[in-house]
Amino acid sequence: MHLHVERTGTGARTALLVHGLFSDGRCWHHLVPALVARGFRVLVPDLRGHGAGPRGRYSILDWSLDLVDTFAGERIDLAVGHSLGGLALAVAERALDVGSLVHLDPAWRMSAEQDVAFRAEWTSWLGWTDPEQLRATLGSRWSDEDVDLRWDSMWRADPAVVPGLATGAGYDHSPESATRPSLVLAADPSQYITPDHARELRARGLTVETVPGSGHSWFREDPDGFLRRLDEWIADHVPEPGPRLGLSADEVLTTTRAVRKRLDLTRPVPRELVDECVRIAVQAPTGRNRQRWDFVVVSDPDRRAAVADVWRRGLRTPFRAGGSGEAPTRMGFDSQEWARVAESLDHLDRFLHEVPLLLIPTLRVTDRGELDSIRGQAGAWGSVIPAFWSFMLAARERGLGTAWTTAHLSCEREMADVLGIPFDTVVQVALTPVAHTIGTRFRPGPRAAHRDFVHWDTW
Repeated sequence: MHLHVERTGTGARTALLVHGLFSDGRCWHHLVPALVARGFRVLVPDLRGHGAGPRGRYSILDWSLDLVDTFAGERIDLAVGHSLGGLALAVAERALDVGSLVHLDPAWRMSAEQDVAFRAEWTSWLGWTDPEQLRATLGSRWSDEDVDLRWDSMWRADPAVVPGLATGAGYDHSPESATRPSLVLAADPSQYITPDHARELRARGLTVETVPGSGHSWFREDPDGFLRRLDEWIADHVPEPGPRLGLSADEVLTTTRAVRKRLDLTRPVPRELVDECVRIAVQAPTGRNRQRWDFVVVSDPDRRAAVADVWRRGLRTPFRAGGSGEAPTRMGFDSQEWARVAESLDHLDRFLHEVPLLLIPTLRVTDRGELDSIRGQAGAWGSVIPAFWSFMLAARERGLGTAWTTAHLSCEREMADVLGIPFDTVVQVALTPVAHTIGTRFRPGPRAAHRDFVHWDTW
């Protein structure tokens, strides 16, 4: 199901805030304006069975799939989940494009005994008739406004959400590993993140902190304290978006040139810029949505030098495309344009090992026999080349230069050995340098008249 979502702000970064059981999006009323002021666009859904969210069947899987249905394909730089919200995010995160996660006392694990006890406790709350009963449970650190909001949201929730979460069987949906920077802020003490559980999570790569003296909803008990810790996390793990040139679609398409002589060899390329380009690249067409592409990015200087050596050997290996006679071309090899290409290729040959990053797109295959037929080749190359070109277009908009090369494919097995690529089941497609460009203005390349390429109704 698609969820009701409040969208606030127009910042370049996006934050997703997911509430817990018996709450709704209004619980983030302190955090939303603070994030907007920090340059975020903020997305606040009401989960199924809560607030303005849809009603229906309730389960951990359903709450998680609703997040996927609602936000799949949308870049989320920061996701914050509380309790049930943290649980739903943990199950859904591999299907979402999330850069960094913050979990507030997430309900990731419950034994069967806890499950039964919580179900009885939460059901008893639905018999309350006085907000003071809720205040006594929440504690004195909650403001009157937050108590009132919680009282209202509890009565707007569908009572069936309780057995949907607490089935009596228990569960464990703790992340198996930290697939992206992940911070867990546990209550002191926490009924969900016990000391033993915290040690397990740290061993899996998550950052786990117990907030001294806090309850289950620290972000509502001490909004300023929570925001201070969140600011620290954002500074370290939620980078500002990379620079943009502001080019139109037509400009990007017509001025993404093969850049060889104007690559800045001295300026590092942040990993975040490459991640942004790959995020865009994987939206390219792919046969049967199989997504068989991978991108091998080489940054280590010694390995970069080894890759450049293989590329140079490939460049000097005699090559014939097959068939008889010369390959068709609309550019003569004695032309001034070809002389410029040859000169720039010579420059790349001399300095390739100094380029900050080298990237090789690859294609996963069952075996190389997939490429024996024209149809097999069309389906295979057509499922990775659009993604590689999209990467190059995204790089252009971010001030990065690339150049499509295939010289090393004459020595593909050697390159596979250098980079640990499984030769029999992963086919290399090309290699591009990746670097900031010296200057950002590029012009369309020389081409024959476009009408010469068009055939209407017949050849």
